[in-house]
Amino acid sequence: MARFLIDEQLPPALGRLFKDAGHDAVHIYNIGLGAASDQRVWDEAIARKAILVTKDADFVVRRHRSVIGPPVLWIRLGNTMPAVLCAKLEPLLDELVAAFASGEILVEVS
Repeated sequence: MARFLIDEQLPPALGRLFKDAGHDAVHIYNIGLGAASDQRVWDEAIARKAILVTKDADFVVRRHRSVIGPPVLWIRLGNTMPAVLCAKLEPLLDELVAAFASGEILVEVS
C-alpha cells in the first residue's frame, strides 16, 4: 500500500482511484490545505510519508534540489477531464507504486 497526497491542481477523483486500488490517498482540500503554500504542502507530504501527486513543476525542482523530501509523482498531462486523467493513470498505477517502492523519488507521467 502506498500513501498519496494530491495537490490542488488535480481532481479529488484521483484520490478515489488510488483508494479503490487499495492505497491511502487524500486531496489537500480535504485536509484544509486548499490555499496552502508549496512549503506547507511539501511539509504535509513529508509528515504523512506520502507521495506528492502534482502538476506543479516547482515541486519537481524542489525534489531535485532537496536531500529530504517526499517522493513526487509529476503529472504532465494537459488539462483533461477527471475521467480521462483517471483512465490514463489506472493501468499505470501498479508500475508507479512499484517504482516508488524501489526507491524512485520522482516519477513522471506524460
